[in-house]
Amino acid sequence: MLLAKYMLDVAMDGIKNGKYVASAYALLVAFEEIVDAYSADDGKHFHEEYLADAWKYRLEWIKAHGLFERWEHLMHLCSRVVAEGRYEYVEDMLRLINDLMDIRDGHLP
Repeated sequence: MLLAKYMLDVAMDGIKNGKYVASAYALLVAFEEIVDAYSADDGKHFHEEYLADAWKYRLEWIKAHGLFERWEHLMHLCSRVVAEGRYEYVEDMLRLINDLMDIRDGHLP
């Protein structure tokens, strides 16, 4: 989860400097790192075990754990940030990431 928190910090720095596209991309990486952290609890290590097919197996894990709609929504919001450069979309992405990082007892919210 450390890398996800770091990417969240990168996103926040981008927001402070008006770099919304960079912030949106950092938030996508934060999502990837959150998934990797949660999946490690299941004994999955996508970069180590499945380097060539990491995203294929990561997406399978995302779908199996009910996170695919969130991933799609993040991707949609990111595309809106890229197209329009609006902070509101980054703000929505931040909410989704913060919800995922809000771990109560080590389980996905």
